[in-house]
Amino acid sequence: MSAVVVCNGQMLLVERAQQPSEGKLDFPGGFVDYDESNEQALKRELLEELQLPIGHMQYLFSYPNSYLYKDVLYSTLDSFFEIHLSTKPALVLQQEEVSRYLWLDVSNVDSNQLAFVSGQHAMAAYLRNNE
Repeated sequence: MSAVVVCNGQMLLVERAQQPSEGKLDFPGGFVDYDESNEQALKRELLEELQLPIGHMQYLFSYPNSYLYKDVLYSTLDSFFEIHLSTKPALVLQQEEVSRYLWLDVSNVDSNQLAFVSGQHAMAAYLRNNE
């Protein structure tokens, strides 16, 4: 699952620190652990990767994806949740997962810059819905 974090017309994206798609942009997020909901997993991942505590989130949509990890191609269903912040927080990166973060103007984000097909679809849908 992934977070579409928005603050004052800007969107938070991260640069992946490892394969697959090392160096590419992505939405912050990760995988759901056993016996965990999407919402619980997203809160945990945002705390682990960015030291970003969140409260309210709104489900947006989900898209299928293929994720190649250690020579195994996994089929995933990636869920996207919108999170609105009133101020930009000070973020502390988990360097093994995220090499940097960027706040980009929502109107200037190119969905083709994103690492995964599911994220590209999510970005395009988000931009269409927020024109």
